[in-house]
Formats: sequence, C-alpha cells, structure tokens
Amino acid sequence: MGLFTTILQIVLAYGSLIAIIAAFIDALRFSKQDFADVERMPRVAWLVLLGFCFAMLLWLGGWRPDEPFGPRSFMWFASMAIVALYFIDMRPKLMNARIRRGG
Repeated sequence: MGLFTTILQIVLAYGSLIAIIAAFIDALRFSKQDFADVERMPRVAWLVLLGFCFAMLLWLGGWRPDEPFGPRSFMWFASMAIVALYFIDMRPKLMNARIRRGG
C-alpha cells in the first residue's frame, strides 16, 4: 500500500470517529423540546444511534485503517451516512426550532 493511500485511510478512520463524537456532543446541546419541535426522531433515539455507530466503529476496528473493517466497511459507510444525515438535515432544523422558541 502506498504512502498516499495509508495517509488517506488514517485521515478517514480518525476523521470519522471525530465526526461521530462531534455529532453526539452537538445533539446533547439541544433540548428534548427542540427535537420535539422538529417532529422527527426524539433526542434519545439520535443519541443512541450515534453512540451505537461510535461503538460499532471502535469494536470493528474503524480506528485502524489497516483492518478490513476500517474506512472501507459497510458499517463505516452506514455510520457516515447517519452522521451526514444529522449534520445536513437535523442540525439546521434544530437550530431553527431553537431560534423560533427564542432560546
């Protein structure tokens, strides 16, 4: 494996774990009422889902780019899709709900 590929896999492996942690912490910042105002999955469901993604990537070795379950695995793609859904879809709606409530 070339140096560029190794560096890219390391960046993807650790970057994905950082993205999941950032999404989890960001979801903690919003109240249950903000999630209820958005009328999507409740806060607890998002926290459990993001925590499960983090645990699965750690368990499967997502932090080790030399493992087959690293940034090339199905679980990695699924986890990144969930994180992207949170940041692209949920977070803006939560911010708008918070602004509308005056908080």
